Amino acid sequence: YSLDELLDFYEDDWDKKYHDKIVIADNERKTKDYKEIGKKFIEDYYKRYYPFNQGKVLGIERWVMINLDDKGEYKLRGIIDRLNQTKDGTYEIHDYKTSKSLPEQNKMDEDRQLALYQIGVQSMWNDVGSVELVWHYVAFDKEIRSKRREEELDELKKDTIDLIKKIEATREFLPNASILCGWCYYKDICPLHKHEYMVGKLPANKYLKDSGVKLVNEFAKLDDKKKRYKGKIEEIDEELEE
Repeated sequence: YSLDELLDFYEDDWDKKYHDKIVIADNERKTKDYKEIGKKFIEDYYKRYYPFNQGKVLGIERWVMINLDDKGEYKLRGIIDRLNQTKDGTYEIHDYKTSKSLPEQNKMDEDRQLALYQIGVQSMWNDVGSVELVWHYVAFDKEIRSKRREEELDELKKDTIDLIKKIEATREFLPNASILCGWCYYKDICPLHKHEYMVGKLPANKYLKDSGVKLVNEFAKLDDKKKRYKGKIEEIDEELEE
């Protein structure tokens, strides 16, 4: 396909699948902004890799089973965005990122996701030797590559099993507030956020009587007084200096 044909397909697919119920979490961007961003991603990627002869594609969104121990007691399953094999026999595990931030090399050298996929790929065929992990940060038109030694993969297996055991032994899962809360669709059942949803549905007469709302209103009043007193004190200080 030519770039124009690919962009026509993108436009047509966008128009077919976009609907008003899609939530845009970033208040600074509109629907048309995301559409243009997607178009630029495609253009940059096409120009960088055309005619796409870097290797043979073995799978797109391919499921991979990851055995962490010899007994098969601990297993994970993942989906590889794209699995390639180059002419020299190297297997490449590709992952596509649309993040607005570009990580440094040392962070990707410690990334566990694609390294776990490598463990799975190595068990799929007998000829898997050299494996390279490849991240495509399409917002920057940049790829980051990394490799793992066998001893690093063995350590990753051990660490992952330890993490699984820790999760299984945990009995209380407390909410953890982070920047990702802004993207969450489950705030209405989250202990940290569900109150604002419950209060928001109350009629005006009950809303104002809610204990949380009362506290916020009282705080606002006191904060306003504090600002006025502070301004008055500054005025008196100026008069004393004169």
